[in-house]
Amino acid sequence: MSEAEIRFLLARMSMDDDHSSLKKLYIFFSTTLLNFAYSFVKSNEVAEEIVDDVFLRIWLNRAHATEIVNFKSYLYASVKNRSLNHLSNAYLRDVVQMEDIHVDIQDNAPNGEEQLYAADTMQIIEQAVNALPLQCHNVYKLVKNEGMKYKDVALHLNISIKTVEYHMGNALRSIAKNLAEESFSVYKISVDKISSN
Repeated sequence: MSEAEIRFLLARMSMDDDHSSLKKLYIFFSTTLLNFAYSFVKSNEVAEEIVDDVFLRIWLNRAHATEIVNFKSYLYASVKNRSLNHLSNAYLRDVVQMEDIHVDIQDNAPNGEEQLYAADTMQIIEQAVNALPLQCHNVYKLVKNEGMKYKDVALHLNISIKTVEYHMGNALRSIAKNLAEESFSVYKISVDKISSN
């Protein structure tokens, strides 16, 4: 779908409340957006909810739809932000497993734009990990990068399993906090472009 076609559909949706325009945009973008969301949340059901919510919000704010400068980038940013919010909220409800925040760039982000967003997320995670205290950083790297079990990390570092759990909890909290803060910042900028309130 060309940029001109996208602008035309956004204009019809904005001025004429044309629901069929939204449907055409959804049909065109939904498959790649679902794959992109899945690369974060690792759940088809949650990915579908995220993508549906993005399009629902576009419809609810359709009066401002033509103000979106780059619709495709806006879609990916919105999906990314909601995916990160989901992971942050999941951590607060339960302890986030590291697999939940792994982004498989090659398998699930086939084009350059998706790779850009996924790489950006991985950079945020890496920055959070690098800012951890030394022992916490070492524990995280051994568990995540080396694939070691908690008991093996405890033996390797000569600390208790409880201490390993404590450091992993701190690492996950720090990562979730950084992801949530970055998500809120980007989301606020995106929403400000299409919403007057």
